[in-house]
Amino acid sequence: MVALVIMSPSCAKEEKVKWPDRCPQAPGPGIEWARCQLRGADLSNANLEGALIHNVDLTEADLTGVNLSGASVANTKFTDAILHDADLTDTLITGGDIQMGKFCKTTMPDGKIASGDC
Repeated sequence: MVALVIMSPSCAKEEKVKWPDRCPQAPGPGIEWARCQLRGADLSNANLEGALIHNVDLTEADLTGVNLSGASVANTKFTDAILHDADLTDTLITGGDIQMGKFCKTTMPDGKIASGDC
């Protein structure tokens, strides 16, 4: 079982959240997350290649080094999510607010590198 460390903005203490308390599956290639709450989750260096991520709240999540290549991401919140060194190659992104994330050396779906937040 994978543990997440969630930092709540309203308090300084850490809360350990275990799967499946937040989503039905732990992070991994090809996972399917729908209507999950992962606000503030530490998903750094997760391999989510080919994942289906729909209607998920990733607000303030740490996605540093995440591999989302070939994933389908729809109507997902990325407000203030950290997407440094992330791989979004060939990721299908529809709806949501991924442009509200923080990008540094991030490979975008079209292969271009976004580094506006370095």
